[in-house]
Amino acid sequence: MILENKDGIQGSCRYFKERKDITSSIRSKCLQPRCTMVEAFSRWGKKLIIVASQDMRYRALIGLEGDPDLKLPDFSYCILERLGRSRWQGELQRDLHTTAFKVDAGKLHYHRKILNKNGLITMQSHVIRLPTGAQQHSILLLLNRFHVDRRSKYDILMEKLSMMLSTRSNQIETLGKLREELGLCERTFKRLYQYMLNAGLAKVVSLPLQEIHPECGPCKTKKGTDVMVRCLKLLKEFKRKMEDDHDDDDDEEVISKGVPPVDIVFERDMLTQTYELIERRGTKGISQAEIRVAMNVGKLEARMLCRLLQRFKVVKGFMEDEGRQRTTKYISCVFAEESDLSRQYAREKARGELLTTVSLASVQDESLMPEGEEAFLSDSESEEESSCSGGKRRGRGSRGHARASGDAGSGSRPHHSTPAKGGWKVLNLHPLKKPKAAAEERSRRSSACRDGLDTSSSSELNAPFDPHSMDSHSGDIAVIEEVRLDNPKEGGGSQKGGRHGSSQDKPHKTYRLLKRRNLIIEAVTNLRLIESLFTIQKMIMDQEKQEGVSTKCCKKSIIRLVRNLSEEGLLRLYRTTVIQDGIKKKVDLVVHPSMDQNDPLVRSAIEQVRFRISNSSTANRVKVPPAPAPQEEA
Repeated sequence: MILENKDGIQGSCRYFKERKDITSSIRSKCLQPRCTMVEAFSRWGKKLIIVASQDMRYRALIGLEGDPDLKLPDFSYCILERLGRSRWQGELQRDLHTTAFKVDAGKLHYHRKILNKNGLITMQSHVIRLPTGAQQHSILLLLNRFHVDRRSKYDILMEKLSMMLSTRSNQIETLGKLREELGLCERTFKRLYQYMLNAGLAKVVSLPLQEIHPECGPCKTKKGTDVMVRCLKLLKEFKRKMEDDHDDDDDEEVISKGVPPVDIVFERDMLTQTYELIERRGTKGISQAEIRVAMNVGKLEARMLCRLLQRFKVVKGFMEDEGRQRTTKYISCVFAEESDLSRQYAREKARGELLTTVSLASVQDESLMPEGEEAFLSDSESEEESSCSGGKRRGRGSRGHARASGDAGSGSRPHHSTPAKGGWKVLNLHPLKKPKAAAEERSRRSSACRDGLDTSSSSELNAPFDPHSMDSHSGDIAVIEEVRLDNPKEGGGSQKGGRHGSSQDKPHKTYRLLKRRNLIIEAVTNLRLIESLFTIQKMIMDQEKQEGVSTKCCKKSIIRLVRNLSEEGLLRLYRTTVIQDGIKKKVDLVVHPSMDQNDPLVRSAIEQVRFRISNSSTANRVKVPPAPAPQEEA
C-alpha cells in the first residue's frame, strides 16, 4: 500500500518504488507515438504496463454519482481499489481482513465504514456452507457500478410464491396447485412453504374443495362429507430484506432527532453550558453522543467536556446497556442519588456482596471439618489412613489412594490419581486459588504418608495391565481439569491500577452485568453443580425475557462472566472430555467453590453424561471394536 505519498498518489502496487516512467519513450508531449506496439513489446516485453492518472482512477472507482472532491484515507482507497479489481464478483469482508490486508477485523470495519457512509459501495449478507456443515456469515462488498444481487434460491422462490398468492382471491391457493405452477419437486416445495410459515408470511389452512375450486372433481366423499384440501394463505407480502448496516452510521441521525440543539452563547464558557444541559436532563442523564449533537462539537471536544465535568465532581457517569453496547450516561450530582441507574446499580451491588459473603462463608464452613465428624469417617477413609501408616495396600486400596491423592494434590503441586471407580482419572492442571488454611493443614496431616502413597500409586500405574481391574468403562478415562485464566488481567474482577482505579468503582460494570453475575452466583449456590454453560445462558435469557429485554445474552458473555467469577473464587469451572462407546463429548461443569474433582456430584454428573451417550441413537450406530485380549507369556 502507498501511504502518505507527497505527490498525492494513492493505491497499492508491489513495484511502485522500483518501476520507471517511460512515457517520454512511448509518445511525445504532443501525444504523437514514437514507437509501434510491436516495437514496444519487443523492447520491454511483459514488463510494460499502462497506468492511468490518479484523477482518472479515482473517478472510475467512485463512478458518476461520486463526489470528486471527497478525500479518502489511503487505507480506504486501497479497499475501494481492490473492489474495483474484483468487478462483478466482489470481495468478502472476511477475506479482506484475513488474506488481502491481514489486519484486525475491527480496523478494516472502520475503514470500510467510510466508503459505505459516502455511498461508494454496496453491501450484501453472504453465507458460505463449510465442508463440516456449519454456515459462515460474512458481508459481500461491491462497487456501485458492478452491483449484482446475490440471493438464495429460496429467497427468490418465496418472493415468487408471495406474488402468486397475492393475485389469488382471498390470497388462498391449494398446495398442489401452487407446486404445479412453480414446477418444484415435493421436497423443495415443502421446504419453501415451511420457510414461509417460519417467517410468518403465510399459514396452512384446511378448506372444503368446493370453496376453492368447485369445478375440480367430486367435492363430496362417499359418506357425504366435504372433501378438505390443504391450502396456503398469505398473511403479509414478502419484502426483500434491506441490508441493515449494523454500524453506528445512522446513530447521529437518530440522536439528532431526539436531542434539540442548544443555543450556544459564545460569551459564556462551554463547560458551564454543557453542565446546564446535563442538569436539565434530570435523572435520565445524557450520553456523550447526545452532548456532541446538542452542543455542535466534535467527538474529542465532547469527550474533553465530559471528563472535565467528571474531574470537577459535578457530574457522575453511569454505564447503561443499550442493546449489545454499553453507553455512559452523565447525570448531575444533584440528581445522581435519585436516578434509576444509581438505584438499580446500588441494589444489585448490595445483593452481589451478600451473595458473595454467603458463598464464601459456606466454603469456609465446609473446609473446616469439626472434630466430631472425624468419628464418622467411612471404612474406605479409615483404611486409607491405615494404608498410609502401613505403606502398602491392595484390593479396595485404589479408591482410598484416589481420595488421598486428591487431598495431596490440593497442595503445592498437581497430582495424578490412580483410576477410580468408573475408570476415570482426576487431573488438576490449573489450581484456581490458594487453598484455605484448613485444606493446607489437612494436606500437612497426610504429608507423612504421602511418599508411601505416591510410591504405591506409581507402582500400581507401572504394574502390568489387568483387564479385570477395570469396570465396563475400560479405556474410557475422563480427565477433569480446572479452567483458569492464563492471564489474570483478562478477567474483569481485577481493577487496573491507573488513575481511574481509585476514583471510580468498576466503571465498566453495568446494572445488567451485575444482575447476570448475581444470577450465576445464586444458581451455583442453590444447585451446587450446573452441567453446561448453555444452562446458565438459557436461565439468564429467560429471566431477561420476563423483564422485557430485547437482546439476548451471547455465549461469549457467559464464558467471560464464569471465568471472572472463578478467578474471584466464587465458583469453579471444570472441563473434561467424556469418551463412551467411541464417542467423545466435551463437558463443562460449573460447580460450587467448595467442591473438588472427587466430589460425588461431579462423579454423578460424569456418569449421567456417559449414560446419555450410551442410550443415544448415535452410540447405537457406532460399533466399537472389542479390545484385544492380552496374551499371557509362556
